[in-house]
Amino acid sequence: MTGLGKLVRLNLRRDRMMILGWLAALVLTTASSARATIDLYPEPGARLEAAHAVNSNAALVAMYGPIFDESSLGAIAMFKLILMFGALMTIFFVVLVRRHTRQDEESGRSELVAATGTGPAAQLSAAVLVPTVLALLLGLAVAGGNIAAGLPTAGSFAFGLAWTGLAWFAIALTAVCAQLFSSARTVAGVSAVVIITAYLVRAAGDLTEAEWLVWLSPFGWASRMRPYAGEQWAPLGLFIALWLLGVIGAAWLRQRRDLGSGLIPARPGAAHGTMRGVLALLARLHRPGLLGWAIGLASLGILLGAIAPSAASFAGSPEVEDMLRRAGGGGLLMNAFLALETWFMAIAVSAYGVSVMNRAHTEERSGHTEMVLAGGVSRTRLVLSTIGFAMVSTAVLMAVFGAAAGLAFGIAEHDVPGKLASLTAAGLGQLPAVWAIVGLTALAFGIKGSWAPLGWILLGASVVLGQLGQLLGLQQWLVKSSPFAHTQRMPVQRFEFDAGVIGLLVVSAVSVAAAWWCYRRRDLTGA
Repeated sequence: MTGLGKLVRLNLRRDRMMILGWLAALVLTTASSARATIDLYPEPGARLEAAHAVNSNAALVAMYGPIFDESSLGAIAMFKLILMFGALMTIFFVVLVRRHTRQDEESGRSELVAATGTGPAAQLSAAVLVPTVLALLLGLAVAGGNIAAGLPTAGSFAFGLAWTGLAWFAIALTAVCAQLFSSARTVAGVSAVVIITAYLVRAAGDLTEAEWLVWLSPFGWASRMRPYAGEQWAPLGLFIALWLLGVIGAAWLRQRRDLGSGLIPARPGAAHGTMRGVLALLARLHRPGLLGWAIGLASLGILLGAIAPSAASFAGSPEVEDMLRRAGGGGLLMNAFLALETWFMAIAVSAYGVSVMNRAHTEERSGHTEMVLAGGVSRTRLVLSTIGFAMVSTAVLMAVFGAAAGLAFGIAEHDVPGKLASLTAAGLGQLPAVWAIVGLTALAFGIKGSWAPLGWILLGASVVLGQLGQLLGLQQWLVKSSPFAHTQRMPVQRFEFDAGVIGLLVVSAVSVAAAWWCYRRRDLTGA
């Protein structure tokens, strides 16, 4: 363990911007949801009606889990967050652990660190210790935010520690995968498959009332902690046991492999390459992630499109209907619901675009970019191809979500052509905001490679201001500072090239041009 303290400080320094952005976004999202729900459900009857509508809708139970106490304000406030947002939260911890294990081995950082006065177990211990403590701090901070918003103390701690447990599950899973596989992309892909599978097993258990299925999934454990509904603390012990088993297993596996390799050998590639050009290289590098995102968004689109016709039934009260119409743009309640969910998907797709630009920083830091440039590729071609791929792939993902939602909604409403066209256009209508986020992240990367993670802070701030600003009653100039505040709420509103959309496109274009200009003039070291 020699050198563990220094490695912990190094990891914190490398991740400080990403950590601050994620923690702030998660804590503010839960606290604002709690505060908004308290305002929306002043009467117990409205709470009962809303909760009963959720529990009566199989699609909602599959997505978010059941509400165990239909009279509990906290249970209603957190029912969408505990599992769905908990699953999204696990991505952050997968990224943290993978970055300091498999990615560092691929880039050669681990070998350099091992050549110094560090013990053989220090690197893996630091890679696990930092996110483990952060997960606990996140749970406590979320609990504090919910208590400050007015929710009961015991339920708030149960909710926060349920998220902590899910994060510990993701940490242990990624640590083990990093020992088994030699590719960072494979580690991410396998971790994502396991997390999705665990989520689906929990959903199957809740839908069929097969309780044994629920207990096979960590997401089922989080749900059975029953925040705000007669808290149960035993599942927290299961999370701790799973974390211990995963960490000890990862340490045991690490001792039985060579640095840079995995216990499961990588499959060799073709003897003769067929790749032509930078765009083909980018497509090959990002193919697994892009495919996974497309499948996930298509699945969510189908689910949301299928439950949209019942939006009025689970709104529960006039206050919730008003909230949906304000956030979704007014009009028919089911259209407002779809507009709001499309808005949220635009944020998720923006995260994919930010990750593409951060991957460019990783490739540069590992020396791969230098090899590409040595092969006769110009800096202009490389940076513009990378930004172009990020923007085109985000457009594809938004179109996939819109088309899937439109297909399911069209089948439910017996108007497949009309709803398919309408919701595909709704997805594409959010692209100006998505491209503004990607463009500004590209500008940060162009100025200095190590500034690429600023995109995560920008995205988190945009979520808090744009998505929650109106519900929190923030000043209009703060709400309008988010790119997502300037796009139309389709399909409620019609798409127009108004000042807001034109401004976003101008910001995107200027950011890309400035990123190209800066990238051509800076060192590849990121300075």
